[in-house]
Amino acid sequence: MQVDATEIKVRKIIKNSTGIEEVIDFDVTRDMQDLGINSIAFIKMVVSLEKEFKVTFEENDLDETNFKSLKHIVDFISTKSMQ
Repeated sequence: MQVDATEIKVRKIIKNSTGIEEVIDFDVTRDMQDLGINSIAFIKMVVSLEKEFKVTFEENDLDETNFKSLKHIVDFISTKSMQ
């Protein structure tokens, strides 16, 4: 499976925002809740994603289904970037 640049950036942002090293080798389909990200780290992650990808997450975008897995996050950012 080929890893794209967006996925690599997302992994780094999550690692830097949460301090959780495990995300670097985390399966793209695995539930993000398995990482145990707290609410403060989640907010840091969202802000970093917005800055890096020049997107804005509206309140309704912060639904857990958009952040369920790395794949969900990468797909969601790709969709937001096209808008």
